Amino acid sequence: VDVTANENCKILFIRIGRMYQLSSEKYGWVRSMIANILTIAAKKNIKLSNRAFHTSHKTIRARIMSYLNAVRLKKGSSEFDIPFDRQQLADYLNVERSALSKELGKMQREGIISVRKNHFAVKEE
Repeated sequence: VDVTANENCKILFIRIGRMYQLSSEKYGWVRSMIANILTIAAKKNIKLSNRAFHTSHKTIRARIMSYLNAVRLKKGSSEFDIPFDRQQLADYLNVERSALSKELGKMQREGIISVRKNHFAVKEE
C-alpha cells in the first residue's frame, strides 16, 4: 500500500497480535483501542466504497453528479461546501483537472449547478 499525506503527520505502527494478548489480560484500554481501530477501518472502507461508486460512471458529468448528489444528501441541503479543491476533486473522481473544470463550466451554463471554488448549489430537478 502506498500512502501520501497532505500535511506533516506521525505514523503509529501497532502490533495487532500483541494487542490481542494484552486485551485478555489486565489492560482494558486495549479493548477500547481495538474497537476504535475497527471503527476507523470500517469508516475508511465505506469512504473507499463510495469513491468506487462515484468513479464507476463512464462520463465526467455522471461522476460529478454522483459525488455532488451524495454530498447533498449527506448535508441535507442543495447548497454546500466540499472538502476538496479542483485538483483534489479531479483526483478523487479520477479525471483530469482541466476536463473537470470544463464540465463544471458546462453544467453551470446549463443551470444544473452553481459553483464558486468549493461551494456548490445543485439545482432541484
